[in-house]
Amino acid sequence: MSRQGLQDRLRQALAENPRLRLAIPLLGLLATLFAWQELDAVRGDAAKAAQAEQAKLARIKALRGQDFWLERADESQRIRDALLAEMPLTATPGLAQASVQSQLTALSRALGGRSNARITAEPVLDDTLPEGIVRIRGSLSAGMAPRQALDILQRIESAANLNVIERSDIRSGSNQTASIVFSAYFRLQADGVEE
Repeated sequence: MSRQGLQDRLRQALAENPRLRLAIPLLGLLATLFAWQELDAVRGDAAKAAQAEQAKLARIKALRGQDFWLERADESQRIRDALLAEMPLTATPGLAQASVQSQLTALSRALGGRSNARITAEPVLDDTLPEGIVRIRGSLSAGMAPRQALDILQRIESAANLNVIERSDIRSGSNQTASIVFSAYFRLQADGVEE
């Protein structure tokens, strides 16, 4: 059927059916309203995005010229250097473990040579540590009075190297025991470098 024939049939159907004549403008109106609603939604999303970007720009402009970020960077560097200075140098993780084992042996001897003291020193794999830093976990468990346990804790914390108490369990009464777990941190020497 040709294009002209389709147009003639459409004119004839419109002339014969008044409902069809009424439906075509209504369909056009509905299509226009739907398009307007979609455009309004797109405009609203664009306005929200623009407001978010404007707020972000205002925050960035507010930070511009504030020197405290530079001061914080300097302070962070000083704290990092101070922590590194508290970490003794060691050639290997095994020597760091031996050092903690020696420290634990000295602490257990401070208890008066009790034979029930249990000590362990083991390396800890910690992906959050910077490269060249080794963490050794030491633990001491023994029967001791609470005052002795507090003395041991003080000795661990006041050591020249960086020790961090992770956990302590001190029991008093008839069964006086203590269990102390701490981490000791060491710096690995770079090959051929001595400080």
